[in-house]
Amino acid sequence: MIKELFGELTESRSLKDPVSDTLKWLFIDPAMRKRVLVTVGAIIALQFVAFIPLPGVDVSTLQEFFRRVSGAQSGSLMNTIQLFSGGALDRLKIFALGLMPFFSACLLLQLATVFIPKLRKYSFGGESGRDKMVKFTYIFTIILSIIQAYFIALWLENPARFQGMQLVANPGFGFRLMVTTTITASVLLLLFIAEIINKHGIGNGVAIIAISPFFLKFLPAVNTIASLIQSGKVQPGFALILVGIFAGLAYAIFYLTTRTKAIKVSNSKSETSIYLRSGIVGHEPIGWGTGLILLPVTIASFTNAVWIQNFASLISRGTILYTLISAVLIAVFTYVYALIVFDPKYLNALLSKYGFSNKASEDQLDNSMSKVLIVTALVLLAVNIIPNLVMGFLKMPYWIASLFCGTTVLLGVGVFSDILHQAEFFKSKADSGIKDWAVCYTAFDEFEAKIKTEFLKNKGIQALIEPFRFTWGIPVRTMVDQYRVYVPCDKKEEARSLLIS
Repeated sequence: MIKELFGELTESRSLKDPVSDTLKWLFIDPAMRKRVLVTVGAIIALQFVAFIPLPGVDVSTLQEFFRRVSGAQSGSLMNTIQLFSGGALDRLKIFALGLMPFFSACLLLQLATVFIPKLRKYSFGGESGRDKMVKFTYIFTIILSIIQAYFIALWLENPARFQGMQLVANPGFGFRLMVTTTITASVLLLLFIAEIINKHGIGNGVAIIAISPFFLKFLPAVNTIASLIQSGKVQPGFALILVGIFAGLAYAIFYLTTRTKAIKVSNSKSETSIYLRSGIVGHEPIGWGTGLILLPVTIASFTNAVWIQNFASLISRGTILYTLISAVLIAVFTYVYALIVFDPKYLNALLSKYGFSNKASEDQLDNSMSKVLIVTALVLLAVNIIPNLVMGFLKMPYWIASLFCGTTVLLGVGVFSDILHQAEFFKSKADSGIKDWAVCYTAFDEFEAKIKTEFLKNKGIQALIEPFRFTWGIPVRTMVDQYRVYVPCDKKEEARSLLIS
């Protein structure tokens, strides 16, 4: 039964060409080489800029503090900021918050669509709705950046937070204003560079920037593993096992990421498919699940109550109880988040509007998505549990286990898959024989883009979709997602009038 289920869910491959052929073409084609260089150049430039420290902060004192408390406050606010800033907080660089305010704004707006009908209408409202959500996302990003940056400034001014160390020589309103302005401007700078990558590079700019700091950790991780082996704390064979787990997990995630559940749709002229993907809810269920289960641990750090301390130790990371509870929570939140981002009524209405019939009812679409979510939940459970097993059995530090076998692998594979899909678009564009293409529409989701593209083809207008998504990063239907519908330049106005009429 399990074999049949996976066979059904993985029957369609979203990539048309072999991976090796696509990668070879990326470096053979001059235009694609330029795009790759733009992306790599932007990331390298960011790494240099990222070394600029926040003004008014004694960086050496801050680093000494982090050395003292390293690993002692897992699950705390500081470690959360560290995760999303790619480690920028330990030196208080200008990118101290990274893209965390932007991601928070995306997720808060998405959750708000559950309670605010008008926002939900925008979320499923095509290009015009997407434009409004983009505007709201930028506004919320700036607001959250200002708030979080201001509290970082207050935090830095207080020696009690740093074991009595004085990090700021001249605390006060001037310092807070300077830090708040600098950090907020840096968040907007990151979004500006992400848009440059979107226009002139390869891959989703936000996704590329978000995961790039993680890859800088691989060399320090290898050095740490070598030191552990040399000191006798880790067996040499354990390192080989870790590499094997990393390779196997990466391949399994890539396989499942590039397989889809196809839903056949047709009209009087053609038949096509729309696809349900396993990465539809991103990795947010892990964040929700682990955040909820670690709440008692966080509370325990602020109280001396013995029963709370005992309970917190029972559900601390790596324990059996933690593993069981987090597994249940991740599975539950996977389905809960799917209710937010997937609406079968919207999908059937879209199909009907553009003349396509779908034999599947809303209940059948829900059932198909539920099957896809089984794969989603299993992937998320694996990347949440495997690091704990590696930490326990292979005696690796948690940060190394999670780097090689956790969410980092999931995000990296997702972005790699997205780059391949976008590269295939560029190849289709180059092979079309049409010299000049233009964007006639930017869809909010893949369903809308696919249906409208097929509709244009039925009207005799050639059309292609350029996909921008952050698979496994954050859930779909946020500003991060873009699906640009391209048509020949001389058909742009005609195509747009057909799509927005």
